[in-house]
This record gives sequence, C-alpha cells and structure tokens, in this order.
Amino acid sequence: APQRGGGEPRNAHVYCARFCTFASDARMPPTFATCAGTRAEVYECVESDDAERAGMMKCVASFEVDDDDGKESLYACEWCWFDDLASDARRKAPRTTCLALAGEGAVIRIIN
Repeated sequence: APQRGGGEPRNAHVYCARFCTFASDARMPPTFATCAGTRAEVYECVESDDAERAGMMKCVASFEVDDDDGKESLYACEWCWFDDLASDARRKAPRTTCLALAGEGAVIRIIN
C-alpha cells in the first residue's frame, strides 16, 4: 500500500536519495532509491489526481546488508545500467537498470 515516509528504521539517517533518470520503460513511474544504515530501498511515486494520495510513495524493493560485526553502513547509492550483450546485435541492445550501493565496508554492491 502507498505510504508517506520510508521503510527505513525510524532513527536511521537517510544518507543518499537518487531518482532513476534512465528507466528502461518510459511508462515506469518516477522511481528513486535511498540508503540508510544497513538498508537500501527503492520507491515508486504514486501518480494520482486524488489529493489524499498526492505526494505518496510505495516501497517496491528493499535490500539489507549483512552486518554481523556492526561495522557496515550504506552511505551512497547511484543508478546505473548494463547493456544486454546476449541480445540480437541488429537491434538496440536492451538495458538492465541496476542500483550501485557503497558504504563503510569499502564494498560496492550492484543490485539488479
């Protein structure tokens, strides 16, 4: 269900938020990602003429890093894409949209 606010823990700082500006489907609603603590989440903006629903968003994906030693925190997220090289070379290669995450642990994660 659409919600105001995020799925991040109540006291977590949101360190980064990025809109996806090159979605593979032009019909895709405005989408953005956030990273806060050990979580990254992807939201879609709800488009509605209804004033009650205006400005709402829904969480469509969530990722949490393993933090067994308490030393991981995500600070940066950025949208990226990869060409599908297995596609027919005679037509434009489709793109796979991904999310890159980086943080305290000096590891970059690519989420599809």
